[in-house]
Amino acid sequence: MRILVMMGGSSPERMISFASGEAVAQGLDKMGHQVLKTDPSDPEKVYTMLEKPFDEPVGETPKGENAPLTPLKITTILNNISKYAVDLVFPMLHGGWGEDGRLQALLEIAQIPFVGSGSVSSALAMNKHLAKRIVSSEGILSPEYFYLPRESLSQLGRLCEEFGYPLVIKPNSSGSAVGVSVVKSAKNLPRAIETAEAQNDDILVERYIAGRELTVGILDGQGLAVVEVIPKDGFYDYKHKYTDGQTEYVYPAETGAGLTRECIETAVVAFRLLGCEVFGRVDFRLGEDSRLYFLEVNTLPGMTSHSLVPKAAEVVGIDFPELVNRIAIISINLGRY
Repeated sequence: MRILVMMGGSSPERMISFASGEAVAQGLDKMGHQVLKTDPSDPEKVYTMLEKPFDEPVGETPKGENAPLTPLKITTILNNISKYAVDLVFPMLHGGWGEDGRLQALLEIAQIPFVGSGSVSSALAMNKHLAKRIVSSEGILSPEYFYLPRESLSQLGRLCEEFGYPLVIKPNSSGSAVGVSVVKSAKNLPRAIETAEAQNDDILVERYIAGRELTVGILDGQGLAVVEVIPKDGFYDYKHKYTDGQTEYVYPAETGAGLTRECIETAVVAFRLLGCEVFGRVDFRLGEDSRLYFLEVNTLPGMTSHSLVPKAAEVVGIDFPELVNRIAIISINLGRY
């Protein structure tokens, strides 16, 4: 197939997206596909495998600004897809309009086949508040929380004091732990509020669940394996996600047969409840009370050397080129158009 990999974008996760997109392009190329690449926030240029849209390290801090998907950009993107006779679009965009359903809606309207979940399920999964409400309504346990629209952020300090510590403050529609803080006492609250407000997003405040970080990779509606994430210190924030040596990964996780089965089955149910398709990742906390707490569904998870879905696939004998090849084939076989 001729596949256009979209990478970059304009969210704070822009640099991760370039790393993920380049890895996906390399994997698809190894599997014999004809691969083109583009950055939809600057879509004038379409790159071959001999070129890179961007070639800088991810770094320890997020970069990017949520710029609009303008009519001119939309026209250019669609024209290029037609000009280069693209069979399938492979979005590798993290955060912003690349992951929240807006790009997917554009491709759906234009009837262009693409990889991953559709616009509605992408939007639901990206909105942590709505995703938690839907998943919790079916009896899946999630940390206690409250939701605060951005126009009410002046109340955040008071509400956090009433909610009690420890707690987690996170933007409602961001990823890669951008803007997330674990607050263990009142003295840490002002900095956490400042960090969250900088994302210009609604805010979700969750009860902090002490315990283990577990995640399940999903492929074609089936759970691959459970991966445990163990940060060297602190919590699994942006720095720990994308800096060598900052996090230990155990895959398969040492959870025992019963808990492994519960993790995978719960992940698959949550994924399907949100209407997600093709591939993704479902994150949990395993509390000190031995209960499993749902956190979120990621519809376009990272695909770098640090990423968790490739690690889960490795457990079941699927190497990276075969993984991205399967994702492409499953997506085209959905027969959306």
